[in-house]
Amino acid sequence: MAEYPHSDLHELTCGTPPDKDLVNAKPTNQVTANQFATYLEPYTKPLTEEDLAFLMERGDRVTPFVIPRRGPKHYKEIWAEEDNGLFGDPVPDVSEQPSMIEANGSLEQMTDEMAETSNISLGPMMSRLLSTLRPIHRPENAESAQANGTDGTDADGDVKMEEAGTSANSASVKEPPKPATYFPESSLPGFKQEFPKLSGEELDERLKAQLRYIGFLDENTEPDYEAHLDDEVAARLRYLQEELQRVSIINGARKARVREVVEYAVAQQEWMTISDDLDSQLNQAYLKRYRNTGKGKNKVKRPGQPAGVATGVSKPSLGESTRAIMQRRHDWREMIGPVVEYGKTSVPESTIFEPEIMEKLMQEERVKYAQAQESGVQ
Repeated sequence: MAEYPHSDLHELTCGTPPDKDLVNAKPTNQVTANQFATYLEPYTKPLTEEDLAFLMERGDRVTPFVIPRRGPKHYKEIWAEEDNGLFGDPVPDVSEQPSMIEANGSLEQMTDEMAETSNISLGPMMSRLLSTLRPIHRPENAESAQANGTDGTDADGDVKMEEAGTSANSASVKEPPKPATYFPESSLPGFKQEFPKLSGEELDERLKAQLRYIGFLDENTEPDYEAHLDDEVAARLRYLQEELQRVSIINGARKARVREVVEYAVAQQEWMTISDDLDSQLNQAYLKRYRNTGKGKNKVKRPGQPAGVATGVSKPSLGESTRAIMQRRHDWREMIGPVVEYGKTSVPESTIFEPEIMEKLMQEERVKYAQAQESGVQ
């Protein structure tokens, strides 16, 4: 009884055989052999010393991490001066823009529209002080509220009773926090509280005098506001520099790991080159040995000698040079070959960036990075 086989032996074939009629089919875009070889050349070319030099390069480790001083000129003026000789663009006039290191305007000029601009500002010292006094609205969590006794219970755990005449709605409304510039009103009769109206420069000078008095500033030292690095741009630059350093360390460690693999591949490549050269020398020696075989001069037939065999022709012996080549080839293959796996290359089955190896290489890169930045050597 005929039956189908249990297996079609598909797992033993090199692929799925085509089932289409491609006799008259003509590909629309044919790739020539030279074009395909040119495409594969960067991936199959022999490794050179330039490739190892590229893996040893780490780039500039000093200049990208230096934040330059902020000069007195506006960046538009500097760009215009640099491009003036190339494009002939006029230098923009930024003299009307308010200075960022001086007090601008006064409180009497404050309006809703003016508050959205930088035309009114305090001095740099006072601005920094007020920025530290800005209230932060953060809700209390359950643990801090219970510790402070603000969760509706007293220290003994008893529920607090609301005062008589106070509704639940009014008790739940909290008083908003006072602003940083709030002054308490005086309760004395007939007392009118007045504060001197000081300009931004006067407030800044009084604040610097107080800081010098308590020892925060030296007596003969004037803050250099033009070189400060505490604005939003400097903070963003520092963040990007930290990211650049982190990525550079990772890339440097990966380069070091790839360099180890490339050095092994270069050793295999050199072994194959020398092995092929020894094979070529051995082939030439054997061709030279058998080149003149059968060209003897004495061809006299002796009794009992088979027909067609000439007398006086002897097989050349191996010379010392041929024996030396054979010994060198034997030693090269048996002693050096196992170290480089006889020059056989293969695709790695797993990643070459093992966590244990990469952690060690990254630690070395961190040390080199710190040394380069300390010494200022690129």
